[in-house]
Amino acid sequence: MANRQKIGNNFVPCPVKPADELFRLGIFVFNITRMLEFIENNLDKFVLENISVNNLHSSFSKINEDHVDVVDISRPIILIEITPGQFTLIDGNHRMEKARRLGIKNLKGY
Repeated sequence: MANRQKIGNNFVPCPVKPADELFRLGIFVFNITRMLEFIENNLDKFVLENISVNNLHSSFSKINEDHVDVVDISRPIILIEITPGQFTLIDGNHRMEKARRLGIKNLKGY
């Protein structure tokens, strides 16, 4: 029998503002804007790690070529772990693509 997560009685989802950047993955909706705010305000709770560019497959189907040229690859990317040991890139697809093209082996990420 699979372990199922339960929503706590006090859980309140963060409200979505019109300008928030969202990432949808199946039944999950990740608010990238709010995640970045939370990370910035709680840097002591997060470990910035080296993420291998070659080992991470992009789930992003379309790359905006104009955007790839101007992204700042020094900004950390964000990964999530939905399935144990499998990580999905939810913020930084264009940075990852630019790093691949430049031959950069690792990017910083949360």
